[in-house]
Amino acid sequence: MAPDPVTEPHVLVKRELYGGMMECILPARFMDISDFRPVPDHQEVFGDGDRDENFIVEILEYKADVSDEDSARFFFTDLAEANEASDTKVTLQETIPAAEMPGLDGAFFKSLCVGEQVATKHRDSQEKSNVIMILLANIRLPKYTTDILVTFNSPVYVNPSSSSITPHAREAGKTAVEIGTQEERIANFKQALKTLKINDFGLFG
Repeated sequence: MAPDPVTEPHVLVKRELYGGMMECILPARFMDISDFRPVPDHQEVFGDGDRDENFIVEILEYKADVSDEDSARFFFTDLAEANEASDTKVTLQETIPAAEMPGLDGAFFKSLCVGEQVATKHRDSQEKSNVIMILLANIRLPKYTTDILVTFNSPVYVNPSSSSITPHAREAGKTAVEIGTQEERIANFKQALKTLKINDFGLFG
């Protein structure tokens, strides 16, 4: 029996990605968003509505004109533009050692970019912006002309007028999100990355 995401939110669950061609392990509180709304074929999206957090895996065309060392930051900036972020800052950028992602070929270049973006949710006005911590890992597969992105979005500050604030948080008057420090979030993200596996390279054509 699958764990209940309400009563057992922190129990770890194996999630099949792309029909089992990839997989990773996530806390049960992250629900498969495709059960509730359409998700693009190149994405796998899991979310925790109570915390407004998302864990996303994307398969993208390989960016040959972007160096390995700059790739995670490139995609972080690209995401900020897509989110129409009014402000961004990068707090950490590093290469991910092979030992931290044992489920993937050690020859694949893997990097991490962590930062914050100030952005609105849905159709909110700029005055209702939230501060979101973005943890982004990039796995480069030039042989398969593919860049894999793994992104974790976690709010740091939720504007009291934002459409993304939960009824519970609004009732309690909470705007500072107490989910953990940056170090704790990075540790949790890396734990998920450690379980990421590619089971079938036919996924990449």
